Amino acid sequence: DYRFESNEETGENNTTIYNYNFKIKVGATTTSGRNRFKIKVKENKPGTDARDAEKEFILYYDNIKPTFDDPTDSSDGIATEVKNDNGFYGLHSVAKEASENDSGVERVAVYFTRTIGDDTYIFDPMYKRGATVSNNDVSKIKITDSLVQDTTGDKLYWGSATAADTNGLDGVKVTLTAAVPSYVHVGGLAKIDDFVYRIQGISSDNKTVTLSSAPNALPEDKKVYFAVANVVDNTKEEKKDTSPAIITTAYGYGYASNFSEDDSDKIMEYLKNVDSTTWNWNLYINSKNIPDGAITIHYVIFDKAGNTAYNSVDASVENNKPRLVGVTIGRDVNQDGSIATTSPETITYYENGTAAADKPTLYKNGATTITIPNKITVKSKMEVTPEIVGGNGKIYYKIRKGSDQDYIGYGTGNAAIELMDGNNAYDNADWDNNKDHTDTSGALVTQSAKITHDLTASNKVRYQALIS
Repeated sequence: DYRFESNEETGENNTTIYNYNFKIKVGATTTSGRNRFKIKVKENKPGTDARDAEKEFILYYDNIKPTFDDPTDSSDGIATEVKNDNGFYGLHSVAKEASENDSGVERVAVYFTRTIGDDTYIFDPMYKRGATVSNNDVSKIKITDSLVQDTTGDKLYWGSATAADTNGLDGVKVTLTAAVPSYVHVGGLAKIDDFVYRIQGISSDNKTVTLSSAPNALPEDKKVYFAVANVVDNTKEEKKDTSPAIITTAYGYGYASNFSEDDSDKIMEYLKNVDSTTWNWNLYINSKNIPDGAITIHYVIFDKAGNTAYNSVDASVENNKPRLVGVTIGRDVNQDGSIATTSPETITYYENGTAAADKPTLYKNGATTITIPNKITVKSKMEVTPEIVGGNGKIYYKIRKGSDQDYIGYGTGNAAIELMDGNNAYDNADWDNNKDHTDTSGALVTQSAKITHDLTASNKVRYQALIS
């Protein structure tokens, strides 16, 4: 059950150094636990002059994957409505080991995907939406043959690079033949010969990567792999400064350069060891860097023995919903064929009243319903002018005659009618009652568009509009 190898080399002053390598079978391949064993060395001398030394070792082994709690089964879990609050969207969940004899949770890697048509992209929340480097969009990475998913292992996507022929490996430093891609950053993960390392540093020319420990050797093909993911591994809680120094260019857009306890990756995180088998993990991203729409949140738990557990959550990014600021109702009360711009024929309604002072100055990031408090009588002609903030791409509307009826689109095939273009320049907007950061310039610019209806039927109806 063991193998013994020895070799000799000459040291200083022609002394002989004896090197011994022991290969001892320990543990099991399917469980976890620990083995205690001793090694005793004795000189090969006759008689009682032979000296000896003894060393005891305890070897822990772990072949059991970590586990996770249901990430959505808590008010403090992974919210499926992804939007910033106090500057960030927070992901929180629990990672566990089966017993205290297991190796312990080391890190959690997180990435975000969306399928658009036939293509799937990984969105990098560290870059502003649509950010480009050398005319390439670095805010999202298309999954192609250049990104390989470890489908039987950690489920991460890995891009490859090639180490240089000369001095490609120098201790903890790996020098590459070309600059690393935009998604490779300090705090990320590298893989060499199936061993995973934390990236501790990247040279100014982006060609030399410093790893958390030194690989024994490079593989024959000199391939080095880098994960497209953000990593939670800081066991010290990172916090935002009361006066955050917000980064407004390139990598780290919308994050702060003065987080307390930052481990150099510019993202707020915390891996908290609660007890001998439980770890809480927290990650805070600037979700405005991901365009609104459906998103899948993937996360992978690593323990210190290299075992992994994968899970995913389907969610929706909703930082820029179209929101109603107010709605103006115009009616031809005196039946002169036109609608005056003053009351009583034209009245503007806000969420809290009809006075000018009732118009909000900051716009909460959520759906707003404006209810007309009293019944109004409309004869022949009506104009509805919603004032809207936000929205992505085209904004459409439908109308229905009551909550128990279907929306009527009036377009071809009952399709929704185009109303206006949305305003998605919302990166620095402060619309959530000062809970969102980066700019004090106030709310987004609002937009209005008029919807006209001719009502010839003599009946009572209740109109409801759906804007999307």
